[in-house]
Amino acid sequence: MANVSALRKGTGMMCFMASLALFSLPCTALCQAPGTNLIVLIADDLGRDSLGIYNSNPTASIPPTPTLDSMAAGGISFERFYTMPVCSPTRACIMTGRFGFRNGVLEAIVGNTPVLEPNEFTLPEALLASGVTGSRLKQIGKWHLGDGLTAPNDIGGWPDFSGAISGALGDYFSWPKVVNGVQSTSTTYATTDNVNDAISFVQGQGEDPWFLWVAFNAPHTPFHKPPNDLHSYDSLPGTQVDIDANPRDYYEAMVEALDTEIGRLMGVVDLADTTVIFLGDNGTPRNVIQNPFGPSHSKGSLYEGGVNTPLIIRGAAVANPGTVSTDVIHCVDLYATILELFGVAPTSVIPTGFPTDSQSFLPLITGETFSPARLTVLSEITGSGRCAVEGNYKLISFVSGAEEMYDISASLRENSDLLNGTLGATELAAYSSLRAQLDAFVNLPDIVSVSGDPSDHFDLSMSWFSGAAFTLFRSPDLTDESWTEVTDAELIDEGGQTIILRDPDPPADKAFYRATAP
Repeated sequence: MANVSALRKGTGMMCFMASLALFSLPCTALCQAPGTNLIVLIADDLGRDSLGIYNSNPTASIPPTPTLDSMAAGGISFERFYTMPVCSPTRACIMTGRFGFRNGVLEAIVGNTPVLEPNEFTLPEALLASGVTGSRLKQIGKWHLGDGLTAPNDIGGWPDFSGAISGALGDYFSWPKVVNGVQSTSTTYATTDNVNDAISFVQGQGEDPWFLWVAFNAPHTPFHKPPNDLHSYDSLPGTQVDIDANPRDYYEAMVEALDTEIGRLMGVVDLADTTVIFLGDNGTPRNVIQNPFGPSHSKGSLYEGGVNTPLIIRGAAVANPGTVSTDVIHCVDLYATILELFGVAPTSVIPTGFPTDSQSFLPLITGETFSPARLTVLSEITGSGRCAVEGNYKLISFVSGAEEMYDISASLRENSDLLNGTLGATELAAYSSLRAQLDAFVNLPDIVSVSGDPSDHFDLSMSWFSGAAFTLFRSPDLTDESWTEVTDAELIDEGGQTIILRDPDPPADKAFYRATAP
């Protein structure tokens, strides 16, 4: 819960206290752009258990993925890349550079769940503000951040969008395709359709820098048999009865088909001037997950099988092909990293005072020294809890109040809770640090000013952030903590990134104020 306190004394003297967890971004001026163009590829529901480069368990069944294998061999792969447990929150983190507790998207968007807010300063908007890419930006594929057919354009800031708005397709062979707010039915296999559009975009570009985001629906449900020319699982009958009985086989066929189509896209990409980022948005679904994970440690969970996913980067910016990074990074960090890949300093475009969590890991890509200011990453989901990871240790805090702690270097299976025994000195220090970080990850706005005017109302101005449903409380004395809600308080949106909380009738002598938000 956000908690901002301020003191008003008389009509002319005011002071306030507030704290804000802001993480510095490493670049303060324009950075040197290591590559010209950038492609982001997102696989939906693809955990690390289904790629051979991440899973050597002898009992695992691995689909052929020659394209992704080649990307890893010629690029850099990440062992400790964390996402959110489900798809919408991961996408919101990448789009905003802000953890879910700030951007408000903490569960898969369906019905009345919170959506991406229009006042977020999105990655496309940051690139447009920089001027580096001009309007040469396109999103293809799954949106799943809410608010209707034009949301990718109006809320996301994409000048050009082509894909599906909702979280899942009803049928990969007949699905509602939206192109800049206009919907029609596509009967082209969805993964193929996405790559067709991606190839058209790439081939239509000139010499100037461009950015392409391709968010595949595959291998998300509904499981099915893709066109035979895309995979090697030809013997599958493809009937619903067989799909229900053997979902893993069809999941693997979808993964191989995805790899095949990514290979087709890579065939038109010049890696001498383009960098390609591939990631999974969350872990594998529980009904098809495999060793080293089990169903309870799959998509939707805070365990490694739910939030530790593939990340592979290949192309112009990669200095040392074939390397593996074990640094702990989070999907939220892609925001700043992508900007710096274009030579844009995040601080040069992000609005002043706007809380952000993204920190660039560009040095890991370019082979330079990586000295992150923020050591801890955070994943969370409504109804379950949150987890913090720092180094080899991970603390999970459930909404029930229960906690679990693991040494990830000992086992990705997380089957030995350190809190069941006596913590050694190193473990105790890790627990204290992780516990403190979980407490620090709260949604606090940046205080702009505290003021009054001749009409004697009290204003608390702060930088805007999503979920700004503030409640203002007032107390005459802090000694008994007797806070009373200011029921006639006004919330004034100044536009941009500033809001004002106003008490229209403050007391004559003194008052303490507290503003809270979920």
